[in-house]
Amino acid sequence: GPMNLIDVIAKFARLSPRSTAFVEVRALSGLRQEIPWGEFHDRTNRIANRLLQKGIQKGDKVFLLGRNSIPWLEAYFAVLKTGAWVVPLNFRFTDEDLLYCAGVAEPSAFILDEEYAGRVRGLRNALNTVSHYSVIGPDRAEEFDTLEDLVRNGSPQSVPVVLSDEDDCALYFTSGTTGAPKPVLHGHKALMSVAATEASNHSFVSSDRFLMMPPMYHLAIGHLLAVMLAGGCSVLLTEQISPRLIIETVAKERLTAVFLLVPW
Repeated sequence: GPMNLIDVIAKFARLSPRSTAFVEVRALSGLRQEIPWGEFHDRTNRIANRLLQKGIQKGDKVFLLGRNSIPWLEAYFAVLKTGAWVVPLNFRFTDEDLLYCAGVAEPSAFILDEEYAGRVRGLRNALNTVSHYSVIGPDRAEEFDTLEDLVRNGSPQSVPVVLSDEDDCALYFTSGTTGAPKPVLHGHKALMSVAATEASNHSFVSSDRFLMMPPMYHLAIGHLLAVMLAGGCSVLLTEQISPRLIIETVAKERLTAVFLLVPW
């Protein structure tokens, strides 16, 4: 039958579990991380199963606020595996923007980068639909779970949620230059169509290594979905991006494709 992106992850976890799915390069701090398909599938299953245990249900909305990273992608696909809608937020949103989006989406869970924990803590009373918070980051958060807690306490078994390609899965808020952000809903079929169109336009294959720089809270994530569909590897470049850094990363990571963009 028709595939969705969750099937794509399961497929490459089965076919090439040790091939690298994603790389994260943080030039500023000199960190480089990578994750193979098998581990990505395992960790996203664990997060998804733990979220289900925490009461997240199919059709619920889950806020995701953070900069591009491998854990951001783990959260994104784990939410899709639960059948909930992932709601990726622009990390430049003001508190007012966040509360506006919460009023529209009524999220039941909120996964956020550590750097926003202080701000979100201050908004907790207003975020009255949110019953579960989870922080992406190395440190223990006093009153919040961490993503690693979810991984540690979640089952690696396949997630017991049946997804149809007609199901909705992602709610994006466009940051319009005027007026409030507008919600745009995407289904599994829509995300797969974006991925398939891009993959065929660029003839991506599993040996491709792709440089991903634009923020993934934007539908620019379609480029990365395309590389995933081919079983290729996406390299996230996340800090202080400069022409020199791009060239160095292309050389070092032996990249075959890059998505260049106007600095934002």
